[in-house]
Amino acid sequence: MILLGDFNVHVNTPDDYDAKHFITSFESAGFCQHVSGPTHKYGNTLDLIFSHPEDGLFRDTFTGTRLSDHHVIFCTLNLDKPTDVKEVRNCRNFRNMDQTSLNNDLVCKFKMLVSESNNSDLVTSKYNEIITDALDTHAPNTRKVCRARVRQPWYTQDIHKARRERRRLERRWRKSKSEAHHELYIAQNNVVNSMIETAQITYCKSEFENADSKSVFKLVKGLLNSSKKVLPDHGSAKELSDEFANIFSEKVANIHRELKIEQSRIKNVVDVLYDNTVSCNLAHYDPVNEDDVVDLINKSANKSSILDPIPTWYIKQNMSVFVPVIHRIINVSLTTGVFPDALKQAIINPLIKKQSLDPNVMKNNRPVANIQFISKLIEKYVFRCINAHIDKYNLGEEYQSAYRSLHSTETALLHVKTNIMQYLYNQPAVYLVLLDLSAAFDMVEHSVLVHRMANEIGLSGTALDWYKSYFTNRTTKICINGTFSDPHQMYYGLPHGSIVGPASFRIYIIPVGRIIRKHQIHYHMYADDIQLFLNFNPSDPISIQCALSRLSNCISEIKLWMTNNMLMLNDNKTEFFIAASIGASYHQIFIFKLITMLSFPLTLFVIWVSSLMVSFPCQPTLQPCVVMSLTIFVT
Repeated sequence: MILLGDFNVHVNTPDDYDAKHFITSFESAGFCQHVSGPTHKYGNTLDLIFSHPEDGLFRDTFTGTRLSDHHVIFCTLNLDKPTDVKEVRNCRNFRNMDQTSLNNDLVCKFKMLVSESNNSDLVTSKYNEIITDALDTHAPNTRKVCRARVRQPWYTQDIHKARRERRRLERRWRKSKSEAHHELYIAQNNVVNSMIETAQITYCKSEFENADSKSVFKLVKGLLNSSKKVLPDHGSAKELSDEFANIFSEKVANIHRELKIEQSRIKNVVDVLYDNTVSCNLAHYDPVNEDDVVDLINKSANKSSILDPIPTWYIKQNMSVFVPVIHRIINVSLTTGVFPDALKQAIINPLIKKQSLDPNVMKNNRPVANIQFISKLIEKYVFRCINAHIDKYNLGEEYQSAYRSLHSTETALLHVKTNIMQYLYNQPAVYLVLLDLSAAFDMVEHSVLVHRMANEIGLSGTALDWYKSYFTNRTTKICINGTFSDPHQMYYGLPHGSIVGPASFRIYIIPVGRIIRKHQIHYHMYADDIQLFLNFNPSDPISIQCALSRLSNCISEIKLWMTNNMLMLNDNKTEFFIAASIGASYHQIFIFKLITMLSFPLTLFVIWVSSLMVSFPCQPTLQPCVVMSLTIFVT
C-alpha cells in the first residue's frame, strides 16, 4: 500500500502541533514517510509518500524540477514493470474495402436465396454462408496484435492535437532549459487541462440531459468505471472458459437436483389450483412487412455478437441490401413455427456481479449471453405480438413491472413506497417481505413454460410451435478473450441475452399473483423479485398475530408452488422489514420487537439485524418512520 499526495501539512516544522499530530497518527498505523526537503516553491514539505517499511517498496526518493507551484517527486520502487496488455484480434478491413462491389455481390446472391426455400434452417444457414464467403473475398480476415487502449467518449481530436503540442513544448524546454520555453510549456499544459475538463463536463451534461431513467444507471456505471470486465488471474483462456462453463452448469444442475428431491417429499401438490385457461386464442403471428423490419433494425442497438457474420452498423448503413433477405428469414420462421437452429447458439461472457467482489472466486460472476443480431430481430417481433395480445385481453399480471412498456424499476419502487406510506396513515406499522429466487431464469422448465403459454395467454398452432422450437436444441459456449469452451446443451432455463427468454418469465410466474391475492396481501413483482406488504397495529397482539399468520400461510404456499415449478427461494437474499410510524410510543415499538422475535408464527428463523431511523420524502403531515430490518431464512 502506498499513500501519496499533497497533504497540505507543513511536516518540515515538527514543533507545529498539527504536523506533529499528523505524523504521529500515520506512525501509529505502521506507516513511514519517505519525502524529505522542500516540495513547494515557498520551501515547505507538503507532498508526502507513506508506506509500510516491511513492504520494502522504496529504494530511494528525491525531489526534481519544479513544474508548477510544487516540485516533481521521483521514487524508485522495488516492483516489476507490468507488461503492456496486448490483444490478438481477427478483424476485417471494412474501411478500405470496396463496399459497392460487396453490396452488388450480396444483392445478386440474396435474390436467389429469397425465392429458394421455405425452410427457415436452410435460409438462415445460407444467409450466414453467403455473407461470410463474400467478406472473405472483399475483406479477408487478418490477425492484428494491438495494445488494449480505451479512448474516453469525451476525448476529441482537438484534445489530441493539444496534447501533442504540449509534448512538443515539453521536449523543447527539457532540451533548452530556458525559462521562456518553460513558461510556454506551462501555458500549454493549462490549455490541455482546461480542454479536458470542459469536454468532460459538456459530455456528462449532454448525456444526462438526453438520458431516460434506464440509461442513467449505465452512465453512472461508466463514470465510476464499475462496468469494466474483470477476470480471474489464473489459468489460460481455454482453462478459464471450460472452468466457467462447468461452474455455471453445475450450479443450475445442483439446484435442479435439490428441487427434484424436494418435490419427491411433497405429497398432493396440485398445480391446477393456480393455473388458468383463457378463451382468447393466438394461433399464428401476422407476417412482418419490410417497413416493420426497417423499424426493428433502426430501434436496435449497434451491438454485434461474435457469431454475427457482419457487423450491425454495416446492416444499418446498407438497408436496401439486407432488409429483403431478413424480411424473408423472419416470415419463414413465423409461418412455419420453426426457429432456425443456426440461431440457437449463445456465447456466454462471465461478468463480475459487483466490482467489490473477488474475481478469482468464479461464483461471483454471472453468465451474460450474446446472441446473433438476426435472432434478436425475430424475437423482437414475436415479443411485440405477444405483448399486444396480452394487453388486448388483459392477460398479464397487473403488479408485474418487468418487460412491459411504461413499467420499470422506478414505477415498481414508487408503487411499493406509496402504498406503504398510505397504509401507515391507517395503521402505524407495516410488514414488508422481500422474496428473491436463486438463478430463476436458469431454472425455468421449458415444458412448464409451454404449458403456461397455452393456458395463460392462449397460444396455439404455429404460434405455440414457434416457442417449442425456440427452446429445443439450444447450446451455449463460454468465451474468454476470444477462446471458447466446449458447447453445453441447454436443457432448461432462459437465454439471458435474448428478448423472448426473460420476457417469458413474466408469463411463467403469473399464478404467483393469484396465490398472494388469495391471502389478501398487497404485493408487487419485478422479474423474479416479489415484495409482500401488510399493515397492522403494533399495539394489538391479535392484529400482529393475524398479519403474521397471513404472511406465513402465503409464503408457505408460494414456496410450495415454486418447488412444484422448479424454482427455489433464495434464503440469503430474502429479507423482512418492519416500518412503523414514530407516532407509536417507543415502549410499544420495543414490545412490538419482542413479540415479533419471540412469537413469530412463520416457519422462519429470524435474525435481528438493525434498527434505524429514516425520514421518507413525503407530505409534511406524515411522521418519520422507524424501520426495523430482519434477515429471514425460509425453512
